[in-house]
Amino acid sequence: MILQITGTPGSGKSFSLKNLNPAETVIFDTDMKGLSFAGWRAFYSKEKKNYICENDIDKIKSYIMGIMKTMPHIKVIAIDTLSTILTDKLHADRKKPGFDKFKSLGDDAYELYSFVRNNVPDDIIVIFICHSEKYKVIDENFQEQTHERTLWPGNMATKMNLAKFLSYNLYTIYDMNETEESKRFKLSTVSNGRNEARSTFGVLPALMPNDLSEVIKLIREKDLMIEAAA
Repeated sequence: MILQITGTPGSGKSFSLKNLNPAETVIFDTDMKGLSFAGWRAFYSKEKKNYICENDIDKIKSYIMGIMKTMPHIKVIAIDTLSTILTDKLHADRKKPGFDKFKSLGDDAYELYSFVRNNVPDDIIVIFICHSEKYKVIDENFQEQTHERTLWPGNMATKMNLAKFLSYNLYTIYDMNETEESKRFKLSTVSNGRNEARSTFGVLPALMPNDLSEVIKLIREKDLMIEAAA
């Protein structure tokens, strides 16, 4: 199952991974800059085989196939971030003709989502972390509104309806109205009419703490109908 986390820089996308169980999680660090919470090196490393610095899509696919074959204890695979994978590929393909490189990016994004949907069983949650972008639309009253969507380099993938692969697309929120810093990071699970947030009805509250361990627990229990471990 694909679970996407979408948001602006600094809004808590990577931080949402903090409470995942490292014994059943593999994180692909495509930014290759380390994780965003203190002490992560005690739990994630190349030696533990649960932390991989890689941003090549084909290699990531091969790693995922290997994880499924040889690491049955892994239940969560996080790719942080998909946006970096595509941006780096755009840079690598910069000498291609203009339209060709953006079409290639759209194809790559589509194929990666399709690969996960067609090859990874639902009881393994694959998390795609993505940046968002703001854009303007004109409503029926001819008023300009600001909407938010997944950021795709060149926007070619925007036209390919990648949302069809997602049962869950959660948006990060930094709530300045909260007096406690630790409570300001939240996840929105339903659309506000101006973004692409979505979740299966009845599984998640509309707004919840920025904690993917709790999100996955509810998805397993209420959507996948997998009983919580004793």
